[in-house]
Amino acid sequence: RAIVEFWSECYTKKVITAAEASGAEGLECLRMVIELVTGEDLSGYDATFDAWAAHEPDILPLVREVHRLRHDFVERQFAAMGYSGRELALRTQAFMGYMKYRSQHSLSWDSLKDPGDLEDQLGFFTK
Repeated sequence: RAIVEFWSECYTKKVITAAEASGAEGLECLRMVIELVTGEDLSGYDATFDAWAAHEPDILPLVREVHRLRHDFVERQFAAMGYSGRELALRTQAFMGYMKYRSQHSLSWDSLKDPGDLEDQLGFFTK
């Protein structure tokens, strides 16, 4: 439990707290999330915790809570951009899936080093 709480604090709540403290909302907040998560490699252990939770019933609700915190935060950012209903749900799920894929397949992102890459990524979710 202590390890999951550490992961939650350092790899999720840290990002949410920093983004909220900045006063950024919507697109600017999602930009900050991507920069923090990728810049500080804050998603490197996600697959490990997911795998652990799949085999340990006591850990599963704790890991689900971390994912719920992330989901709710991202959903609030898309809602701040004016999305609602099904479109809000789909954009949130797509962004969450994108961030999870990035964490599990970091080698495939080596080609995304151009300064415009972040804007292209954000544009994909907001157009």
